[in-house]
Amino acid sequence: MREIKFRAWDKEEGRMITNIQKAYDGMGNSCINGKYYGFVSCFDDFLDDERFIVEQYTGLKDANGTEIYEGDITKLILDNGEERYFEVSIRKMIRQVLDFNYELSDVEIMGVCFIWNGRCLFPCVDEYGISDTTKMEVVGNIHFLNH
Repeated sequence: MREIKFRAWDKEEGRMITNIQKAYDGMGNSCINGKYYGFVSCFDDFLDDERFIVEQYTGLKDANGTEIYEGDITKLILDNGEERYFEVSIRKMIRQVLDFNYELSDVEIMGVCFIWNGRCLFPCVDEYGISDTTKMEVVGNIHFLNH
C-alpha cells in the first residue's frame, strides 16, 4: 500500500512545506519543518487556505529514489537521446476500452498522469517490465525548477 503524504507550496513565502498531513500538535498550533504556523491547526486548514497549493505524493519514485509528487516536473531521456519534460498530475479521465463483447466502452480512470505536449499519459512499463517512472528524474516542480 502506498504511503499517503502531502506537501504544500506557500505562495506568500515562496517555499515548499513537506509532510503537511502531520499539521496538528494537539493544541491548535502547527510547527512544520521547524517553522511555526500558528494559524494552521489541522490538515484541512491547508486545503481551505488559498495561500497554499496542496500536492499529493503519487507513490512513485524516480531513478534516484526521489518521491514524485503532483506538480513535479520530471525529465525522461529517450533511447534516441531526446529529452522530454513532463508535469505530474493526478486526474480523472474517460478512456475507451474494448469490453468482453469486443465493443468500445467508456471507462473512468483516476490516477497519476504525466502531461507532455498537452497529452495526459499514464505510466507504462517497457518490454522488460521496467516502469518509465524509474527512468525519469525529478528536476523541479511547477513552482520552480532545479538547475
